[in-house]
Amino acid sequence: MKKSNTKNYLKIQNEVHEKAVQYLRSGLPGEVNKLVTKFGNVQMPIPIYDLEGRIVSWFVGVTIRDRIVSFLQFDKNLRIMRYSTFLNKDSYVESCPKAFTWLDPKYIEEQARKKASPDDKLMQPFMTYDGSLSRIVWAVKAREKQDHLKTIFVTGSYVYLNRKESDSS
Repeated sequence: MKKSNTKNYLKIQNEVHEKAVQYLRSGLPGEVNKLVTKFGNVQMPIPIYDLEGRIVSWFVGVTIRDRIVSFLQFDKNLRIMRYSTFLNKDSYVESCPKAFTWLDPKYIEEQARKKASPDDKLMQPFMTYDGSLSRIVWAVKAREKQDHLKTIFVTGSYVYLNRKESDSS
């Protein structure tokens, strides 16, 4: 996806980051969240695009060491939509997903390659959603030899083709 106005994009990205830091540091209720509040590192926000290429919200991962322990989602007006955690009172940080499985576009591309045909040309991964804004996924467009585009979704280590595209072909 294109960052149409890089200066404005970076300004908004930094504003989302600051809002996420403030939200996290304001003290979240619950025993598990105290761990996140105390030790969590707020990562740079990742825009969530619709399939037409418009930013519809922002994903902000929170990590402890090499694990993603939670995330925040902000709407396009930079208001908090939700906070979600991979931790519960009985879990430990090591039980959370490795951070790169949610935050590293290179990993996402490697996962998409497993679902692509050998001759497919993969495009740059971007974060989007599958049907509902609450179903955040990474997407990788793949151009087949016949110039047909397909979308490969990646969430963690789970990789699948966009069902809507598969149903229409």
